[in-house]
Amino acid sequence: LMRLAKLYKAYKARVENKKAKAARMSMADGSRQSELSMIAPGEGDEDLLSVEDVEDQDGRVRESVVETTSDQEKKEDNSSGVPETRVGKKLSDMTTRRVIILVLVMLFCMPQFMPSSNGIDEFLISSNLGVDVVYERWRQYCPVESNSSSNLPWCLETLDPPADASLARRQINRAWFEKALLNFLYQHHKGDFAWALYWVGANSQRYVKSPPAQYATMSSNDVEEQAKLYIGELMRLDQERYLGKYQYPMDQWDARFYDPSWDVGVVPLGQAVKDRLTERWEERCGNYVGVAVQPVAEAPSKTSCSTSSELRCSEREFAAPLGLTEDEEEEIREA
Repeated sequence: LMRLAKLYKAYKARVENKKAKAARMSMADGSRQSELSMIAPGEGDEDLLSVEDVEDQDGRVRESVVETTSDQEKKEDNSSGVPETRVGKKLSDMTTRRVIILVLVMLFCMPQFMPSSNGIDEFLISSNLGVDVVYERWRQYCPVESNSSSNLPWCLETLDPPADASLARRQINRAWFEKALLNFLYQHHKGDFAWALYWVGANSQRYVKSPPAQYATMSSNDVEEQAKLYIGELMRLDQERYLGKYQYPMDQWDARFYDPSWDVGVVPLGQAVKDRLTERWEERCGNYVGVAVQPVAEAPSKTSCSTSSELRCSEREFAAPLGLTEDEEEEIREA
């Protein structure tokens, strides 16, 4: 649009300049004709021509005719004000029209290449979709709506699930959650793609803000430490108290989530990764506690963040569930 405005401004200035020159030339011609009509033939020639006596090298006097200033200006105007040809005028008009059409086409087409015009779902990668699927399974296992008298959902009140009529349903939902998480880990930790899953974890801001009654008198730092210990124990896989008869032993994971005959190649998890998943999650990365799912990832200590010691900033990409409500953001958030 700026280029189009500059082009139009230059074009308009050129047209006005051309009209001004034409007006000056017409006025000069009219005044010239009026002067010639007012004098008799042979009179007043001194205004038009000036005669100078020029002496050559032989000493003879020769008359030289010198043009007046008005004639010189007229010649200069005629030399600088060359009229535009028809071909040049047509080419200029065609160029202007083409520029206008091109700008209009760009204005209509550019929004089609912006993510906000097509919806965010069409630009999500598999890690974003997978995290949402895993969290949906967690939402069914420990929903926010199932709060008791406290401000915490049942899974954040105590590590032992309540032995009530909903126990069997909770065990089934926990089994579906762990299967969804393991399927996500098997599919993303290694393969023929640019980004590989390196670390998985979770946190809970609600547990820190509204801790259980037995931790209410602790300092904020102690409560935060207790929250990380609690989340690390809650998230570890293959616990009988959460799964009951639906427990899926670690030695059967490969048979369920890996098959060499599949068209899409899947690499089984290493034994070290399986051990980390079935033990308390202890790595502290920011506010999250979790485990590394790469066999070569070894943190300096159990609580150190392996992503900071093993990866550069340009090699890390954070993926978290996008379909969270405001309340769910503070309950359990996975990454």
